[in-house]
Amino acid sequence: MKKKLLALLCAGTMLAALLAGCGNKAGTDGEEASGGDGDRPVIGISMSTQTQARQLKDVEYLTKELDALGYDVTVQYAEMKPVDQAAQIDNMVASGCAGIIISAWDAESLSTNVDNAAAMDIPVLCYDMLISNTENVDYYVTDNLYDCGKLQGEYVISALGLDAGETGPFNIEIFSGDPADSNAPYFYNGAYDALKPYLDDGSLVVQSGQVDRTVTAIEGWKGLKAQERMDTILSANYGDKRVDAVLCNNDALALGVLASLENAGYGTEELPYPVITGMDCDIANIKAIIAGKISMTVFKDNRLIAAKAAEVMDCMIKGETPEAGDAYETTFNNGVKDVTAFLIAPEVIDANNYQEVLFDSGYYTEDMLDE
Repeated sequence: MKKKLLALLCAGTMLAALLAGCGNKAGTDGEEASGGDGDRPVIGISMSTQTQARQLKDVEYLTKELDALGYDVTVQYAEMKPVDQAAQIDNMVASGCAGIIISAWDAESLSTNVDNAAAMDIPVLCYDMLISNTENVDYYVTDNLYDCGKLQGEYVISALGLDAGETGPFNIEIFSGDPADSNAPYFYNGAYDALKPYLDDGSLVVQSGQVDRTVTAIEGWKGLKAQERMDTILSANYGDKRVDAVLCNNDALALGVLASLENAGYGTEELPYPVITGMDCDIANIKAIIAGKISMTVFKDNRLIAAKAAEVMDCMIKGETPEAGDAYETTFNNGVKDVTAFLIAPEVIDANNYQEVLFDSGYYTEDMLDE
């Protein structure tokens, strides 16, 4: 009891300048709230940013699923600032949230905050990214990270006809995710493992020579940085050569690469668009797929992931053991322990199925294509 009281007093002192979190139904900068009359338990949702369309969808479906289970929510966005996210999580602890769902921006910076929650018997669920170096996370809900990249690599192989006997050689460049993102290595490895046999036999050639994740990684998953890197690659390596494929580990990278290619004259009969992959199903990328500029994106269905996360959080609060159900159950090591993970299968989206999977299902509405 003394330990809990001390943790609460410390958290309150550190956060005196911050707004009350879980008990506060008023909207503030970087914060949203949803709920009824205040009689229901409140779940804190800590998201890394609201600048990514996918995270807004995450919040939409998490709120819906938690509401159906009898919880109110409070949401805060850290806007890619680890220090802010840490403070927001401590605020949720001090405010007495029943549980906290965290989508971390920097997975290595939040262990102390998770430990603060555990000291107050507040369960923490890792969402989309596993928090490192703490004993106090037991569950992790995300998509099948390795398969997301694998689907991208396999799509390139099929689109170029390599699996049907084409030998090329075809020129490909690789763009992977933020070096600080603990999910990025899984995406990269899934794609690279699919491409490796064709890189090894020369059917695929990386003219820039930049293959390793340390040189292909784009800080912050920023499209502008991807555009700048592609500009440099084109000017240094593709004078009289043509890019046939670009493996981009997410949609923001794909849009940046696309902008660079179009500036270099791609998108004509003489210089057609290469195969370009992506991930997250951002509406701008869906428009580009429809226009024939980007080839595909990987769909990580937030509805399924959010439903699983809400179910797991409900079990944690009730002291029950969640079951995998339709998810794939495995473990991920966070540097200290093996954490039970429930993985949701991703899906390829391209010109052949975007209508059925995204619009006919109600995930997106048709009017969004006109915005």
